[in-house]
Amino acid sequence: MAIVFSVICAIVYGASDFCGGIASRRTATFGVVVASQAVGFVLVLALMPWFGGAPQAADWFWGAMCGIAGAVALGAVVCVSRSPDAAQTSATTAARRGIPPGVLEATGAGVGFGAIFITLAQTRPAAAFSPLLVARLTTIVVIAAIAITGGSARDLRPARAAVLAVLLCGVLDVSANALYLVAVHQGAISTVAVITSLYPASTLALAAIVFGERLVRLQWAGVVMALAGVAAISAAR
Repeated sequence: MAIVFSVICAIVYGASDFCGGIASRRTATFGVVVASQAVGFVLVLALMPWFGGAPQAADWFWGAMCGIAGAVALGAVVCVSRSPDAAQTSATTAARRGIPPGVLEATGAGVGFGAIFITLAQTRPAAAFSPLLVARLTTIVVIAAIAITGGSARDLRPARAAVLAVLLCGVLDVSANALYLVAVHQGAISTVAVITSLYPASTLALAAIVFGERLVRLQWAGVVMALAGVAAISAAR
């Protein structure tokens, strides 16, 4: 069942990133991250009486570490999906530093998500979904602090046009985290994390379905290889 939950988790993660990308084209990055995490916080808080578990100090600690990693990962993903004008500005700045466009954001997202997978795997099954509560609160505090100290406090409130996308992003993101916890507590992190990390294939698929974006051959090759990898892992179990 760990593989099944991992596959579903990857699909939901990809959908969350897709919604986050849509929101980022309509409002500031800070607003997307903070608001979506606030949605997840409220959702987990509402479910605590049934899925709160019995967390210990270590579980809270790893939840906080997950929140810091989440701030890096989500911020990077949203930056990658920004409007063309904002992306061009970022690309110009990076080029002046001798860094290819998108490399910093992609690296941040990869490191952030990898850290999320590792930190959540350290929590105990008995803690249930409690670590996700601390994770969301930590991400909100970190991003809000960065925005306020950087003079961008007004960007913490998402534009009205982005509200629906932000809500969907928040619900899907926390749902993906919950699915990952279930999967990693049933199987090996070496298997669960690898399958879950294939979530960009879901994002690409949604972009093709919803917006009619055409995948280039390299992207199709990546999707096929991802599916083949899942099949190979399943066959080896």
